[in-house]
Amino acid sequence: MDLRKLAKDAEKPLDPDQEKIVRREQVWSIKYRSPDGTQYAGTVASRIMSGDERFQASRISADVAGRPWATLPPGAQLHAAALGILTIQLRNPPEWLLECAAEDDELAAQLYASCREHDARWFSGDRGSSEGDPRQARISIDPVGLASASEIHDSPIVAGSGSR
Repeated sequence: MDLRKLAKDAEKPLDPDQEKIVRREQVWSIKYRSPDGTQYAGTVASRIMSGDERFQASRISADVAGRPWATLPPGAQLHAAALGILTIQLRNPPEWLLECAAEDDELAAQLYASCREHDARWFSGDRGSSEGDPRQARISIDPVGLASASEIHDSPIVAGSGSR
């Protein structure tokens, strides 16, 4: 491995096409003015969560809610969900950020929207479609065989056969 070559390559500007790719981790600059007028500023990394981290964020949301989800008003559900996502997806947040987000619904909602947008762009590959540039679907689920869905659901289940 030629480390000098790697160092020189790192100094080159990025390929413009490479800049269009959504990165799994992004660093954001955040400026916030609290209701009492205190100014805050800092940076935070947003990293797309793994499957385990998604469940961890959900558990945090439930813990924050402290009550059965269905008994909470929609605004409280959104705030709890936002705090769960922010706690896991935002890496190395400034000390003030999560504390302020817990108190300020608007800050939590804007951070949550940014996290969801990052997530959506990551999983879609930031694919837009334009004329002459049709994009292939990322996920395709097609029926196999000749049976239609209504035929499968309308047929009786035969004991021991494992099929309908």
